[in-house]
Amino acid sequence: MTKQTLEKLIEMQEAIAICECIINDIADGYELQLVTPKTEEEVPDFMREDLKNMLAILLESYQADFEKI
Repeated sequence: MTKQTLEKLIEMQEAIAICECIINDIADGYELQLVTPKTEEEVPDFMREDLKNMLAILLESYQADFEKI
């Protein structure tokens, strides 16, 4: 295994862990906030569901790519 492959695996593991955490937080009913340098707003419900769905798709993609390596 090359150093580049190992670094990619580590990055993918981190991305998978982040997706899982956010999806679990949404499922547990935690309020997500959109924080930028100019605003700190609650994310509307419809956006939360969109984010959850997007992260679920990304998670599947990351896991599939991770298994290929």
